[in-house]
Amino acid sequence: DNDYYLTRQIDGSYNKNGSIFMDYRNASDFSDRNTIIYGHNIRTDGQMFNILKGYTSLEYYQQHPVVQFDSVYRKGKYKIVSIFYTNTLAEHGEIFPYHEFIDAASEQETQEYIDDVLIRSIINTGVDVLPSDELLTLSTCTYEFHEARFVIVARKVRDGESETVDTSQATMNPSPLYPDIWYQLFGGTKPDEAQLKAALHAGQ
Repeated sequence: DNDYYLTRQIDGSYNKNGSIFMDYRNASDFSDRNTIIYGHNIRTDGQMFNILKGYTSLEYYQQHPVVQFDSVYRKGKYKIVSIFYTNTLAEHGEIFPYHEFIDAASEQETQEYIDDVLIRSIINTGVDVLPSDELLTLSTCTYEFHEARFVIVARKVRDGESETVDTSQATMNPSPLYPDIWYQLFGGTKPDEAQLKAALHAGQ
């Protein structure tokens, strides 16, 4: 399940920092459309997925636009396409179930998920992403509000594609879609979700 390794090391022994682990629903051969990896955000010593919070900074993203994810089966590099905050509690607004997207019945369903993560991204990376791409999602806890999550979605470098990313055009997103609780705590006006999605496909 997705709880066991929250407080255990790879050998099953107890450790409050837990382990970095894959969603139990993912295929062990990484054949799913989206592979989800979880890890704690250990603020006191910078361990586990604490490093992901660096991606709140545009400069940090520009220095580290690619995630390297290697397994015993294969090696891979993934270009970051979205960086966002989301809630896990219904009292904080509608929950975006990013952790439920493992595979899809159609390319349309995958495109809908891609649109959902792009409109939430705090940084416009400029990296294109297609329904046929393999996705990698990194998820950790964050402390802006109770039971918040900080999530990074990347897509695998395609066959024959350069691993480099031109980050010169990347910008902070002036109006990402945050959970309702965000606007209650920090102000601002929640944008219209339909308009944000329409803007993604304008001119196509």
